Amino acid sequence: MAERDPLLQRLLAAESAARLEELVAANLQEVLAAFPGWTTVPAPIRHDPRATEHYVHRVILVARLLAAQGHPGPLRAIEGDRDDNPMYRWSETFAQAQALAGAGRHADSVEMLTTLLADLDQASGSAVDDVRSKVYGALGAVWFEAGDVGQSLHWTERALEACRAKGDTEGIATYRENLQVLEALHLPTVDPEAGAWLLECRRLIVAAQAASDRFEYAESNQALGDALAVVSDGGERLRSTFAGKIYGLRGWNHHHLGDSAAARTDTERALSECRAAGDPNGVRVYTANLQFLSR
Repeated sequence: MAERDPLLQRLLAAESAARLEELVAANLQEVLAAFPGWTTVPAPIRHDPRATEHYVHRVILVARLLAAQGHPGPLRAIEGDRDDNPMYRWSETFAQAQALAGAGRHADSVEMLTTLLADLDQASGSAVDDVRSKVYGALGAVWFEAGDVGQSLHWTERALEACRAKGDTEGIATYRENLQVLEALHLPTVDPEAGAWLLECRRLIVAAQAASDRFEYAESNQALGDALAVVSDGGERLRSTFAGKIYGLRGWNHHHLGDSAAARTDTERALSECRAAGDPNGVRVYTANLQFLSR
């Protein structure tokens, strides 16, 4: 098992490229013998995107160091023939689509990204899932630049779903923020009543945050109470988007007003709302806040 391989663990833990090169040179034959078993990501980290990325990057570096020392086999085994390697083809297509979008050729970029999605649908695996989520996000960005907020919203939602499926917390945070902006632009045009609720809720939260930043905690809580009333009338989508932020800020205000019990109650509610909404960034923030309040 890779996770029980002491040599591999030393290579993974090397604190610099120079140290990694030293380890490879000092254990050259052992590395060459063991390398074929390192080309598969260990099962315990496959659901951790950052750990997987670090593992793959480090194994590729080791292969390049071996090639530099006259042993190209491991690198060739990983990269293969670039013309036959779908990862290179997908990467090149994605880069070309991004370049087209940057040049204002939005229709051509969308066509290329859509073709890339069709190609990805013929494959599977964590690498495919990673590329697919990026393509969804890119389609959201291109459609926004092209002026179609509805399409941008659709593809950004798919990017968020894809990031949730693979546990990409950074992607989740990014696309949740993007969606909040897109919904504020799009919803008033298709559902004026719901759009009015959303914009009013955003206005109240911004006002509450500004008041809290000015140390006017009671005034901030008044605005947050009004925002909660809007959320209550505005439906589940509004609650999922804003309730965690509202309760979290109100809990923080209560802390500064000296009401420890109310601070804990609201922060616990914020944490619960963020968990229900699938907001890992909110979960992280309010878990830390609760720990602070419990001191």
